Amino acid sequence: MQEVGSADSALRRSVEEIRSQLRETKSQQQSREELLSVLRLAQEDPGCLLATPNRLLESQPAIKQLKEGLVNTQLQTAQLQGLRSEAHPLVKSSRQAEEQIGRQLHEELALAIRGLEVETPHGCRPHEAA
Repeated sequence: MQEVGSADSALRRSVEEIRSQLRETKSQQQSREELLSVLRLAQEDPGCLLATPNRLLESQPAIKQLKEGLVNTQLQTAQLQGLRSEAHPLVKSSRQAEEQIGRQLHEELALAIRGLEVETPHGCRPHEAA
């Protein structure tokens, strides 16, 4: 009789572990889908990425680093514009740095999106005809 009770208890523990793993997997999947959505929006409008919470970018360190670099460069450009004209070489150089980071960010977004589409069920869809 006692063996039946302990087997039942072990079975309950196993069921609870499986349920816990399922919840964790669903949570990870939801997070990937949310990140994929944000990255797709950011590819069309880079301003969206600047408003993205860093927690979403934890799995994408290159994008997170480029985002931070872009913000820092934009701040530097704004500071320089407060002191110098738009034609000043330092302002021009800072603008060029912003553009370069923007291009790198766009390339990295495309790579990240492709990677997430592979990980996300139904995320990798053929492009529809226009």
